[in-house]
Amino acid sequence: EVEEIGAGEFAIVYKCFLRLDGCVYSIKCSTKPFSGLSNQKLDLHNINAHVVISSHHLHVVHYYLSNAEADHVITQNEYTNCGDL
Repeated sequence: EVEEIGAGEFAIVYKCFLRLDGCVYSIKCSTKPFSGLSNQKLDLHNINAHVVISSHHLHVVHYYLSNAEADHVITQNEYTNCGDL
């Protein structure tokens, strides 16, 4: 974790450096727990939509991976240094 670059009602976004490949990524961590069927369906739907869109469009931030840690959704995306999107 390098620094916090944004926060909202549903997530905090961090600029992170991955030592394995030497690249900088943005990591989005949900602020609300990933529990309960309705939340899981909504979060998974949002992740799946991002996967499809980012793989087909050059002007959408690239999605890399997601997982659940400590009952929160963590999403790794391309880091852009252009500010807010």
